[in-house]
Amino acid sequence: MASELLNAARRGDEAAIGYVLHGHRHPAELLKAIDDTGRTALHLAARQGHEESVRRLVAAGAAIDCAGGPAGGTPLMSSCRAGHTACARLLMEAGADVHLRCAKGVSALFLACQYGHLECARLCLDAGASVDAATQEGGTPLFAACKHGHTDCACLCLDAGANVEAAFQSGGTS
Repeated sequence: MASELLNAARRGDEAAIGYVLHGHRHPAELLKAIDDTGRTALHLAARQGHEESVRRLVAAGAAIDCAGGPAGGTPLMSSCRAGHTACARLLMEAGADVHLRCAKGVSALFLACQYGHLECARLCLDAGASVDAATQEGGTPLFAACKHGHTDCACLCLDAGANVEAAFQSGGTS
């Protein structure tokens, strides 16, 4: 049953998600199942931008802030990395913690800026994400936006009060 749930989440098949969860004796345990990369059904649905699947999984009690995948990211990080603003908003409304970071210290805001997803970055900042939160290597969301040529995200960070003097450990600045 776990593989059916994971595959349904990956495909965005909310009817199948509902069917699998309804037919399982312990749906809360099923929601903890992970794929071969360590991601839960909620990670997979959020990563693919399947808003209705995310909604169904959250309503069923999926752990919103669980770490998963190779880097230990949250479903919110998956949504922001891929630019799925609607899923990110839904997760935040359900209580996702915008301040969490993966094992390398990367936040949802950092990922949104790194991949140029302005609306996700704005959503994170509006939810109180720290504009100067640095990764373990010292990179800030502003640095990520600049490094990858996302001037709109860089301007958003600057407008939010990003510290332009924040040094990257390699010696450069944002």
